[in-house]
Amino acid sequence: MKIKKLLERAEHNFEEGFLEEAIADFNEVIELDPTCWDAYESRGVVYRELDLNDNKNHNLKSPLKELYFATCDLERAIDLTDNPETKAMLHIELSYINSVYGEFCDSAINASIAISLNPNNAIGYTRRAISLLGLEDYDGSLADAKKALEIEPNQPEALILVKAMNPIQKEESYLQNIVLKNEINL
Repeated sequence: MKIKKLLERAEHNFEEGFLEEAIADFNEVIELDPTCWDAYESRGVVYRELDLNDNKNHNLKSPLKELYFATCDLERAIDLTDNPETKAMLHIELSYINSVYGEFCDSAINASIAISLNPNNAIGYTRRAISLLGLEDYDGSLADAKKALEIEPNQPEALILVKAMNPIQKEESYLQNIVLKNEINL
């Protein structure tokens, strides 16, 4: 029962922007139950947020340290859960962090693992599309963005990618692209 209350308090602290307090609560949960995958996952997300936002309510100094901690926690959560959909979601989160680091190859690998675990998750395809764009694989990126839209037609990042990728795809024939846009009435 104590673990459940700590998790609730940690989530509340996170939602309210008290990130250090949330980490302290997640640390306490992990100390009480080192197999609590969702405490690792949530703490990893808090570390990621510490790095990615401009929140001045924390004292941690090194953003790379925070992303490293986030990565370690998410990898530990993957090891602790048996649920394929949960593992897929965690690999998507890792893919995101990898792309923040500029590690697009690792990002694409994590997104591919997520897709293999849950092939009906549009975000997995979108993450891999973003990774492939970073690797300058424009055909693969566009294909994955389109696949994401087949699964979830209003997936916002995939919509943006498809719109952005069409000119890149036809860079050498820009006029053809303009003609194509006029024919489709975009």
